[in-house]
Amino acid sequence: MSSKIYISYDHTDEEFCKEFVKELRKSTTIPIWVDYENVDLSDDMWEYISPNIISATVIIILVSTAYGESTDKFQELSYIISTNKSRDEKNGLIVVATEPNLNFNRSWMKDLLHDKTMVPYENNIGQMAWNVCEQIGVLKKPRIKCLNWLFKNVRRKTAQSNDFSVKTLKLIPENDKVYSQMGGSTDILLPSKTHSSQSIVIALMTQAGSVNGSTWV
Repeated sequence: MSSKIYISYDHTDEEFCKEFVKELRKSTTIPIWVDYENVDLSDDMWEYISPNIISATVIIILVSTAYGESTDKFQELSYIISTNKSRDEKNGLIVVATEPNLNFNRSWMKDLLHDKTMVPYENNIGQMAWNVCEQIGVLKKPRIKCLNWLFKNVRRKTAQSNDFSVKTLKLIPENDKVYSQMGGSTDILLPSKTHSSQSIVIALMTQAGSVNGSTWV
């Protein structure tokens, strides 16, 4: 079975869902099925939803207070749980809180979801999407293994800081750079495949120097 992610959410949380799906696609190449991209609201939605639940290898539930109040969501979630045996026991169903301090406000939600993997709410949807992809093991593979790549390609013992920084950064393929701005300075982030199990991102600061004849970056 080919991999596919199905997103279950309440329509009052559609803006959150759209942002979450956008961020999710930055972290994984697995196809994502969500109703607003595939179904007209005037259609019989269940005709489209049920086969995609069955064929999904991962279900992500975006839970909220509104989700717990919805009869339609109760029916959808009950169906998802009934088909969950065909998915990975630990990572086939992920619950994502879309609001802080979320409590299961209905007993049926607690009964159906209490033992499922839960990703807590953060004030950063991109980080939440990253956490989900890390949990289910579908993060995009980084291109650069580690900073060792730089040390193998830069063979200089001493250098002027600014000159060294510019020349060093030119060695890095542009597609492998992720720019981050903090405190008025620009950093370049290099994904570390060596530590991918911990999803570590190594920050390469555009500074350099020399101590006892050894160059540092």
